[in-house]
Amino acid sequence: MLCVYSSVILRDTVQRYKIRDVELLERVIMYAFDHIGKPFSGKNVADYFKSQQRKVDLNTVYNYLNALEGAFILYRVPRYDIKGKEILKTQEKFYVSDISIIYATMGNRI
Repeated sequence: MLCVYSSVILRDTVQRYKIRDVELLERVIMYAFDHIGKPFSGKNVADYFKSQQRKVDLNTVYNYLNALEGAFILYRVPRYDIKGKEILKTQEKFYVSDISIIYATMGNRI
Protein backbone atom coordinates (compact mmCIF):
# COMPACT_ATOMS: atom_id res chain seq x y z
CA MET A 1 0.00 0.00 0.00
CA LEU A 2 2.90 2.34 0.63
CA CYS A 3 3.90 1.91 -3.00
CA VAL A 4 0.48 3.22 -4.03
CA TYR A 5 0.80 6.11 -1.57
CA SER A 6 4.24 7.00 -2.89
CA SER A 7 3.19 6.83 -6.52
CA VAL A 8 0.04 8.88 -5.95
CA ILE A 9 1.84 11.51 -3.87
CA LEU A 10 4.90 11.69 -6.08
CA ARG A 11 3.25 11.39 -9.46
CA ASP A 12 -0.01 13.21 -8.90
CA THR A 13 1.10 16.03 -6.66
CA VAL A 14 4.84 16.61 -6.75
CA GLN A 15 5.28 16.32 -10.50
CA ARG A 16 1.98 17.82 -11.61
CA TYR A 17 2.10 20.79 -9.24
CA LYS A 18 5.91 21.14 -9.32
CA ILE A 19 6.29 20.91 -5.56
CA ARG A 20 9.89 21.39 -4.47
CA ASP A 21 9.67 20.73 -0.73
CA VAL A 22 8.45 17.12 -0.66
CA GLU A 23 9.24 16.76 3.04
CA LEU A 24 6.97 19.71 3.87
CA LEU A 25 4.24 18.24 1.67
CA GLU A 26 4.45 14.96 3.58
CA ARG A 27 4.21 16.83 6.87
CA VAL A 28 1.13 18.71 5.63
CA ILE A 29 -0.37 15.37 4.58
CA MET A 30 0.29 13.87 8.01
CA TYR A 31 -1.25 16.91 9.70
CA ALA A 32 -4.30 16.69 7.45
CA PHE A 33 -4.62 12.93 8.01
CA ASP A 34 -4.38 13.46 11.76
CA HIS A 35 -7.16 16.07 11.62
CA ILE A 36 -9.51 14.33 9.17
CA GLY A 37 -13.10 15.36 9.79
CA LYS A 38 -12.11 18.12 12.20
CA PRO A 39 -12.34 21.80 11.28
CA PHE A 40 -9.00 23.33 10.37
CA SER A 41 -7.52 25.81 7.95
CA GLY A 42 -4.21 26.44 6.28
CA LYS A 43 -3.48 29.00 8.99
CA ASN A 44 -3.79 26.27 11.64
CA VAL A 45 -1.19 24.23 9.75
CA ALA A 46 1.16 27.21 9.34
CA ASP A 47 0.77 28.08 13.04
CA TYR A 48 1.56 24.48 13.99
CA PHE A 49 4.78 24.60 11.96
CA LYS A 50 5.70 27.95 13.52
CA SER A 51 5.30 26.37 16.97
CA GLN A 52 7.79 23.73 15.78
CA GLN A 53 10.26 26.54 14.85
CA ARG A 54 9.76 26.02 11.13
CA LYS A 55 8.81 29.02 9.02
CA VAL A 56 6.15 28.10 6.49
CA ASP A 57 4.33 30.53 4.24
CA LEU A 58 0.55 30.42 4.50
CA ASN A 59 0.18 30.45 0.70
CA THR A 60 2.45 27.41 0.46
CA VAL A 61 0.20 25.47 2.84
CA TYR A 62 -2.90 26.44 0.84
CA ASN A 63 -1.15 25.49 -2.40
CA TYR A 64 -0.26 22.08 -0.97
CA LEU A 65 -3.83 21.52 0.25
CA ASN A 66 -5.16 22.53 -3.17
CA ALA A 67 -2.68 20.16 -4.84
CA LEU A 68 -3.88 17.31 -2.62
CA GLU A 69 -7.43 18.15 -3.61
CA GLY A 70 -6.44 18.19 -7.27
CA ALA A 71 -4.88 14.73 -6.89
CA PHE A 72 -8.13 13.49 -5.26
CA ILE A 73 -6.35 12.59 -2.04
CA LEU A 74 -8.31 15.05 0.09
CA TYR A 75 -11.78 16.51 -0.27
CA ARG A 76 -12.61 19.91 1.20
CA VAL A 77 -16.02 20.42 2.79
CA PRO A 78 -16.70 24.14 3.28
CA ARG A 79 -18.41 25.54 6.35
CA TYR A 80 -22.10 26.03 6.23
CA ASP A 81 -23.50 28.56 8.67
CA ILE A 82 -26.67 30.50 8.41
CA LYS A 83 -25.34 33.34 10.58
CA GLY A 84 -23.93 36.32 8.65
CA LYS A 85 -20.17 36.63 9.14
CA GLU A 86 -19.72 33.02 10.25
CA ILE A 87 -19.87 31.92 6.60
CA LEU A 88 -16.66 33.89 5.93
CA LYS A 89 -14.55 31.81 8.32
CA THR A 90 -12.15 29.39 6.64
CA GLN A 91 -12.56 26.57 9.13
CA GLU A 92 -13.44 23.92 6.57
CA LYS A 93 -13.12 20.16 7.04
CA PHE A 94 -11.05 17.81 4.95
CA TYR A 95 -11.78 14.16 4.27
CA VAL A 96 -9.57 11.57 2.65
CA SER A 97 -10.75 9.85 -0.52
CA ASP A 98 -9.47 6.41 0.51
CA ILE A 99 -9.23 5.56 4.20
CA SER A 100 -6.67 2.83 3.51
CA ILE A 101 -4.09 5.53 2.70
CA ILE A 102 -4.39 6.77 6.28
CA TYR A 103 -3.95 3.27 7.70
CA ALA A 104 -0.93 2.68 5.44
CA THR A 105 0.79 5.87 6.56
CA MET A 106 -0.29 6.28 10.16
CA GLY A 107 -1.22 2.78 11.30
CA ASN A 108 -4.08 2.33 13.72
CA ARG A 109 -3.56 5.53 15.69
CA ILE A 110 -6.43 7.44 14.07
